[in-house]
Amino acid sequence: MLRRHALHYTLAVALVVLGLLPVTAATPDETLQSGFQQLLEATKRASSSSPAVLAKSARPVLERYIDFASLTRRAFGLGWKDLSPAEQKEAQQLFSEVVIRSYASKIKPEQTPKVKFSTPKKLDSNRQEVLATVNNDGTDVQVIYRLESKGKSWSVYEILVEGVSLTNSYRSQFDSIRSRSGPKAPLESLRTMLH
Repeated sequence: MLRRHALHYTLAVALVVLGLLPVTAATPDETLQSGFQQLLEATKRASSSSPAVLAKSARPVLERYIDFASLTRRAFGLGWKDLSPAEQKEAQQLFSEVVIRSYASKIKPEQTPKVKFSTPKKLDSNRQEVLATVNNDGTDVQVIYRLESKGKSWSVYEILVEGVSLTNSYRSQFDSIRSRSGPKAPLESLRTMLH
């Protein structure tokens, strides 16, 4: 239970910055900065501060800048191949919903976290990472966003909060569920989480 709470908090902090990305920014750090502003505006315009309403407001921004297909495949790891194409599509929809709901449950529209983005670090010809320092309520949290070039835009394919990988954390949980309950069990666990 503590591990799940820590993972949700970590994810929420990462998405505070991540969900605010602009598709046409020239560099990864500009993409993150612009996206951050878009997400803040979307959540402040929400008609309510309930997590469900905030999730609905945040979803379009997050889906524009986060490669949920890649995040889901990475989170499922080797178990991805055990799913049919229809199950893979469902897994991606459910996983993105879990991520977005986790983020929305931590949003406080009346608060604006302070975020500082570093200069991007090149990982290879199409991938870069940006370190962001997020300060909310006086506590600094280090978030690394790994982005991939998609033509003229950048898309987040991995998030590390305080050195903990979002996809590796979920993969560990999904691997454990799969080893105990079979190859389709991680998908069933996502269904259960959301209902």
